[in-house]
Amino acid sequence: MDVTYRLFEDSSYDHQSVVEVAKAIRPDDLISVEGMIDWDAMQAKAGRIHRRWLASVEGRTVGSAVYGQSPWLDPDYWYVNTMVHPDHRGRGIGRGLFERVEASAA
Repeated sequence: MDVTYRLFEDSSYDHQSVVEVAKAIRPDDLISVEGMIDWDAMQAKAGRIHRRWLASVEGRTVGSAVYGQSPWLDPDYWYVNTMVHPDHRGRGIGRGLFERVEASAA
């Protein structure tokens, strides 16, 4: 299985693919494309660091990892969130995403 990792691009396709993975994990999740776009804009406006990575298998996004500084907390506080589609867990994809986040944040 070939996994491709890349930085998230600010595009409706990338936003939608992250939402689809989140919904596969928790169907009742309130995440939406519009909500992600608003969150990203709020962080940019606040001057906070925010980076997201995607993992794809055969051109389909199967995972996402993000790190950043929350706009409403002290900038010394950071968050990390990694998620992998349930059909692709146990294959090292989450570890690969986390390694990229860790290296990027360093």
